[in-house]
Amino acid sequence: METVQDDHNDITRCHWPKNSARNLLRLGRLVMRIIGTTAMLLVMLGTAFVFAAAQTPTNSIDQVQAALAEAYKTKTLGTLDKQKLINGSLLLVIEHSLSEGQFVRKRFRTFAQLDGWLKKRQTDEGAPFRQLMPLKRCAKGRCSYNFDGGILHNQLYLHDLYYSFRNGRLYVVKLHLLDGD
Repeated sequence: METVQDDHNDITRCHWPKNSARNLLRLGRLVMRIIGTTAMLLVMLGTAFVFAAAQTPTNSIDQVQAALAEAYKTKTLGTLDKQKLINGSLLLVIEHSLSEGQFVRKRFRTFAQLDGWLKKRQTDEGAPFRQLMPLKRCAKGRCSYNFDGGILHNQLYLHDLYYSFRNGRLYVVKLHLLDGD
């Protein structure tokens, strides 16, 4: 390393050989690019993971299942319409427990229509009464309930809830009810 007198400012500077100074500058720029790119990727991935965790389908279906089960039991299904959980129409299937293979199938555009139709089928005493069994699990487009303990007469049980996703939105596509006859 040699020192050279600069005629312009009277400051003594150190000069490295040209090749090593260029290589050092290139290395410094490369390290800064790597650090900057890595930091940016970490921020983007962290944001993506937080957003994905907040919007996972399992969280959504668990919330929808709980809200639908509560509304079914309390006969307030119409309150779910503001969540826009039906895309087109919802299929309702009622299976009769005493008549093997006998089903009622009906389509509804809103939960309020479904709730109104179920209320019209009730007797003056309120039968069939809406009942829920413990949730078994929600997976692969279906929430199923545990019927190991048997069913009672004059009860209408929520048997299965079928759902799907379209464009990232969750929709309820079918409700399967079991009539205790």
